[in-house]
Amino acid sequence: MAETIYTTRDINRAIRAQMKKGAATRIEGLTGQDNIAVGLEGDVKITIIGEAGDFFGALNCGTTLLLKGNSGRFLGDTMSSGKIVVEGKASDGAGANLHGGEIIIKGNAGGRIGVGMKGGMIIIDGDVGDELGVNLFGGDILITGNAGKNVGRSMTGGNIFVNGKIKSLGENAKALKPGKSDKLKLTNFLTKQNLMGEFKFKKVISKREIPLDTIKSAFGMSIKKGLANEEPEDI
Repeated sequence: MAETIYTTRDINRAIRAQMKKGAATRIEGLTGQDNIAVGLEGDVKITIIGEAGDFFGALNCGTTLLLKGNSGRFLGDTMSSGKIVVEGKASDGAGANLHGGEIIIKGNAGGRIGVGMKGGMIIIDGDVGDELGVNLFGGDILITGNAGKNVGRSMTGGNIFVNGKIKSLGENAKALKPGKSDKLKLTNFLTKQNLMGEFKFKKVISKREIPLDTIKSAFGMSIKKGLANEEPEDI
């Protein structure tokens, strides 16, 4: 008997059919299909087992997605709310243009994580590639491992926390020692995700920020300023 191959359309139809019943959904056998669980709305938990392709969980709006496997590029692209947990690694561009919600990756991730991010939170329990948080406008990115080159390049808001080594900072980024409020926030983040251990995070913020009126006009939001009164830390 020939092996059944499920297309992106078939898988997404099955997900939406289960969501209409209001029950938790479990999908098995994913084999690298792109655009799975895209544009979902509703407070439902979906567990997907297998390897996801590009744009898994993109445009998520309120749904909790648990991927038991690895993810391709642009995980959670332009997500506005909800939660994505990946029990594996992720490729480049995870959390690109994130507006809100949470993305948790329990493994290493590629480059350009959180590019253009405007809100929400990304936690990666592992190492990441180059250009972490490039063009970051807002939100929090937390890395328990090492980061590559050009961390925070052209960032104008938000916070990047890196526990391990930073290969280099990008233009308009600077590293600080986390303040008391930062340490409390980090403790809450890590405890919530059951991530325990010896952590010595560095905080990366922008050296200068574009006027808030410009941000509000472009994105309809405000950007919290970094703690500019703290002493920089050598990295």
